[in-house]
Amino acid sequence: MRLKHIRSLLFIIIFILAGLLHFSQVVQLGNFERAVAQEAPWSDTHSDGDGFLPVLEDEGALMPDLSQLNFSRFPPFASGGNFPFPPEIIEQIGFDPSFIWQAGETIDQVLKLGNLQDIGVELLTLQEIAYAVGLDLGGISLADLEPLKWQSVEDIVLAIPQLRDLPLQEVLPIYNRLLQEDGSLASLAGTLLGDIVDNPQFKDLIGVVLGDIDLSAYAIDSIPFLSGIRLENLRDWQVSLVAGIPGLAEFPWSEFPNPLSSIGLVALFDVAYGEKEARRLNTITGSDVEGFAVPCNQDSCPYIELSGPPELNATPLHGKQWIVGPAQMVRGGRGLLAVVNGGKEPTGRHPFGPAFKVVLQKTDESEGAGEFAIYFRYCNGFMGCTPYFIGPVPWFTHHEKDIIFVGLTDAAPIPDNIPENPGLPPGFELPPGEVDPNNPDAPTDDCQKYKGVSMGALRQAIAAIESYGGDYTAIGDYVCADKGANCGRALGKYQFMPYNEHAEARISRRPGGVEFLKRASSPATTPAALQSEILKYFPQSDQEAAYSAWIKELIDRARAEGLSGDALIARAGEMHNAGPDGRSPKYGKRTADEYKKSLPKVEEKCNQQGTCTGKLVHPAPGFPITSRFGMRFHPIRKRWRMHSGVDYGTPMGTLIKAADGGTVIHSGDMGGYGYTVDIKHCDGRSTRYAHNSQLLVGRGTGVKQAQIITKAGSTGASTGPHLHFEVYINGRAVDPLTQLGK
Repeated sequence: MRLKHIRSLLFIIIFILAGLLHFSQVVQLGNFERAVAQEAPWSDTHSDGDGFLPVLEDEGALMPDLSQLNFSRFPPFASGGNFPFPPEIIEQIGFDPSFIWQAGETIDQVLKLGNLQDIGVELLTLQEIAYAVGLDLGGISLADLEPLKWQSVEDIVLAIPQLRDLPLQEVLPIYNRLLQEDGSLASLAGTLLGDIVDNPQFKDLIGVVLGDIDLSAYAIDSIPFLSGIRLENLRDWQVSLVAGIPGLAEFPWSEFPNPLSSIGLVALFDVAYGEKEARRLNTITGSDVEGFAVPCNQDSCPYIELSGPPELNATPLHGKQWIVGPAQMVRGGRGLLAVVNGGKEPTGRHPFGPAFKVVLQKTDESEGAGEFAIYFRYCNGFMGCTPYFIGPVPWFTHHEKDIIFVGLTDAAPIPDNIPENPGLPPGFELPPGEVDPNNPDAPTDDCQKYKGVSMGALRQAIAAIESYGGDYTAIGDYVCADKGANCGRALGKYQFMPYNEHAEARISRRPGGVEFLKRASSPATTPAALQSEILKYFPQSDQEAAYSAWIKELIDRARAEGLSGDALIARAGEMHNAGPDGRSPKYGKRTADEYKKSLPKVEEKCNQQGTCTGKLVHPAPGFPITSRFGMRFHPIRKRWRMHSGVDYGTPMGTLIKAADGGTVIHSGDMGGYGYTVDIKHCDGRSTRYAHNSQLLVGRGTGVKQAQIITKAGSTGASTGPHLHFEVYINGRAVDPLTQLGK
């Protein structure tokens, strides 16, 4: 028997929130001493008795229905309490991750974003949240986005680099905030915001925070591009409450950015044994530091014994012992934070990955029951992670003859266990400049040249001279191109007409998109009505993808006319403005001029992002291939699946090299892939390096070919150290063996 995919790491929220509803005593963590917690009252949470935890039954095992859960479903706290972190940790990590709540407060008024990093909350954008929950961003003010209260002018420009190219007066909240400090800045209303931020004369001035003006007086789009950036772009985003992000309380937990596919075995809970049991050796519990077969060499080792009948495909688990966690403390944690709680955590397992630890909290021989709990840790980048000591949070109570999920075990090895590339959740939109490696329509890299033309420089040139350009929600005047035919309002940053084939194709494939195009073509539809809908039907990633396809077509047409150099750029600009058969010399000249201005900046930026040779070298030379690219039969799922990369048998700690130079677009945990680095190269290819034990480069940094980027490991859904290496061409996975050396 098998379990289907558990869709995401979002169990962490379900059970930490359930635990918070039961906690009533402070947990003392001062001086890094061992945590002490009041034992929480137990309940069978899977009975759905509290009414807020919908469940699904999957082949005998009960799981939460994540698609039905969100923060708003949880009831308010009946009484107040707190769950503090020690001052030593707060000082080092820069914000307070403690929980403090009052009677009557709701979950979203208590939890901070910094406590939810395992689910990727920082990767969300306001656009994505609004799309998922049906929120009209037109009715949202800047005051509704809590992190803006402590952002300085400089912080905002760093978070949204596109603002640098806008005149100060076009970013009204910043303009008014600076005028509040120095009225003489009115003379600089037309100056580019980037020039002001870079000017040493204004060093102190740009440090003023936006929260000192009435943010409720400004709509969310009064700061262009704000709704399209990730929350992590905002300084100290971790401090914000869930309630401080519009729509997040209603966001479905099944759609968070950090999904996890869990694979493994189930077994029968055979017999419960009490405290008189001693020195158990046949265990399947431990930690990710000591392994998951740590003997219990103590005089008291309560446990449950498992049975593995053949019909469950769990024969290797027969007779295995799951030790009670509080009875046996094991080593845990990594990095500087490993010293917390004396470096110890209760023994247990990670059936669903590293987000939390499943611990058998106690057994009851007379009832034949085992009460399980969840423990959590805190991680903070280079500082590492604490042991799993935050708990216990009540989970399921199982009884003898129940089916329980055990996960992956050394006793039942899976040769390779890479889940299918999950892609982005429905409605997820990437910020400008971000490339989705799973999207075949991903826009061309700004650092790529197409037939001699810098795509980045031409992109910036056209956006700069559009009368309504620079804003993905822009709506143009109602015009007719051909004597009453081809009418409509231009849409988005690049002012696509509704009948443009590239824009039309992307809009019409979304539910309701055809009707949106009809509204955009009608003179009766107001710009405001279209502006409130455009990101739903024509989001920024689609706008960028449409632009890339469209501008390549125009370059090809101009070359077919025998043009090159400045004349080619001008003709491409003409055709964008007036259509392939139209003429607009003035617009064409402006395009060529803006292209010349943009080109040096683009080239300088691209030169800083790592040198791309256009040839891929081996990321782990000398190590054998253990699994190839292509379809293969999965031993647990009992079906054929696509293996989207090549695995190399690299021992733990092997130094892994970048196959070519480029820009790191992901560096961090990626669910079943474990600790992963993705690199975007200049030739339309990207590469992925998964299951590492340590990541040596950060997101956004440039790397050179053969630069050491990771150390091999076995994180994520993996049963042993190896490197999983993938290659994508224009968003599609290809056999890496056909690309190495090319």
